[in-house]
Parts: sequence; C-alpha cells; structure tokens
Amino acid sequence: MIRGREDFFVVGIDHEIALRPQEDPDLRPPGAFSMRGHSVGGFGSVTTNKVIATIGGQVFGKDVQAYPKYGSEKKGLPTTYYLTIADSHIYSHSELEHVDLVVLNDTNAIFSGNPLKGMVDGGAIFMQSPFTAALDVWKRIPPHHQRTIVDKQLRVFFIDMVKIAREVASVADLEMRMQGIVLLGAFLHLTPYGESSGMGDDEIYAGVEKSLRKYFGKRGERVVEEDWWTHPKSKKVVDFIDFCRSEGRFSKQFDKEGNPSETLLFSRQDRLENWHQLQELAGII
Repeated sequence: MIRGREDFFVVGIDHEIALRPQEDPDLRPPGAFSMRGHSVGGFGSVTTNKVIATIGGQVFGKDVQAYPKYGSEKKGLPTTYYLTIADSHIYSHSELEHVDLVVLNDTNAIFSGNPLKGMVDGGAIFMQSPFTAALDVWKRIPPHHQRTIVDKQLRVFFIDMVKIAREVASVADLEMRMQGIVLLGAFLHLTPYGESSGMGDDEIYAGVEKSLRKYFGKRGERVVEEDWWTHPKSKKVVDFIDFCRSEGRFSKQFDKEGNPSETLLFSRQDRLENWHQLQELAGII
C-alpha cells in the first residue's frame, strides 16, 4: 500500500505512477558475451544475427540466444536485434540491458535514442560510416555519446558497409540486404571465440561457409540464383521483372527505355522476402 497516494501503480510503462526499478541486475551466465544491433528492416541484419548464432553454437560449441525486435511490417523502419553467447545455458530472454558490443547498421540511432545504454566498460562499437578517417567519424558522434565512450573506455570501429555491399552484390537488389552480412567479419575479429577455440583459420572459415550456405542456399549458389529461375544454358536469371515484361498488363510499369517502375522494383523485393519467410517457416533455410 502507498500511504498518502493512490493504492495502484503500473509496471513496465513510462508513467507518473510507474514503479521504477532501482537496479537492473546482470542475469547472464559468467563470462557471457552480448550484442545489441540497431538497424533497419530489410538490411539483412536479422539474418546475419542468425548466422552468427549458428556459428557460435555449431562452430565454437557455445550456448547461444538470438532474437530480433522485428516483423515483416518493420521493413524500412528502425529495428533492434540481440545476441548472447555463453559457456552455459542462458536463462534470461528479454531486451538486453548489459551488452559488450553495440552494432550501428543504422547510425540514425545515435541521434534519435541512446544505443549505448547498458554498455559494459571496455566494450566495443561497430558502426556504419562512409568516412575513412577516425576524426571524421568522431566529429559526427553527438557530444553526450562521446562522453560515454570516453568514460567507459569504449572502442569504436567503423567501416562502409554500404560500399562493401554495393561491391559484392551480384545484382542491385541485393545491395541493401547484404549490408548486414558485413557484421559477420567484424564479429570474428572483435570477439575472442576464434582465438580461444584453438581452431585454425581454415577450420573456422569452413564452419562459417557451412553456416552461410544454410541460410543462403544449400548448394552454396549465389542468393539470386537460388531465389529465381536461371536459364541452364545462358545462365541468365529470370526474375519477377522479366515475368512482368512478358505480361501486357504490366506495360505501363515500364518507361520508354524499358526500365521498371519503382512500384515493380518494390513488388519484386516484397515477393522475395515473402518467399524467404516461407522457406524459413518450412525449415528449408
């Protein structure tokens, strides 16, 4: 009972009558490693998180827990994903408040929220940046986050994930989805599991390749060749846009040069993501 006040309250809601927790204990197993990522739906970050979890469990033999705050309705909108790796069973399952690594696939998070909340001392930040000079990156981090980085002695790593995705994507449509997979390389470099496992690089990369094939095609083909039909002789990929070209009802969706409209490009990506979701539900990928 609350003397002198109303005899009711709320929990977990930001309200004047809410009960505020005095402390948030770290319930992770001893020595656990946790990562929180801030991204945008459609960047491929959630799939990358699953790949990393698979590597942590099947390659390094750890207990893992990975999950997103994500749904199909989040495409193009801010989203958050979480990962914990430990030597023993992980009992907690919630939004992580104690993290060793924060990933900023979408740097808008540093301007619209507090992505560094809950970072442990000496932790690391891995962020997207088109700049190559550390000073240029540092100047664009808000002052209050700069103070947190200095006070907690956080390490800041950055790379142009957009540029890498553009260079390696086999077709333009994959550029956005491949931004997230760049995190995999950073994970292997910023975590101690490769070194502590006692495995050589060849053995680790073999496990990584196996995990990638699980999510991007059982036979290790390029993603685009697994998603759309490929002509056996010309090797030309026939996708949704090619289908629309053959249907007169879609003629208004192409300009004089034969370029598809933004509506068609969006529809192709939307159908592709629905196909991936069906495959995942069926246990194919």
